[in-house]
Amino acid sequence: MNTDHNNARDISTIACETISTIDLALQREIARVRDELIPAYMSIPGTVFAVLIMRSALESARQAIVSGNTVGMIAAYQELKGLKL
Repeated sequence: MNTDHNNARDISTIACETISTIDLALQREIARVRDELIPAYMSIPGTVFAVLIMRSALESARQAIVSGNTVGMIAAYQELKGLKL
């Protein structure tokens, strides 16, 4: 019985560490897009639509973090990671 309790705690710890890891990685991507990509795109004529898409992706990422939606965080991370200059 004690082993089951320890296993449940181990699974819970792993889940929390995974959420923390994706949260931190997503926050780094949010900062990259916000601080590097959007300013770069803003300096290029005719890229307003691309900036709007990036801002929408940033909002989705923030919502996933706030709600604690791990699947949403992973999807947002992949979307932001795919944004390039």
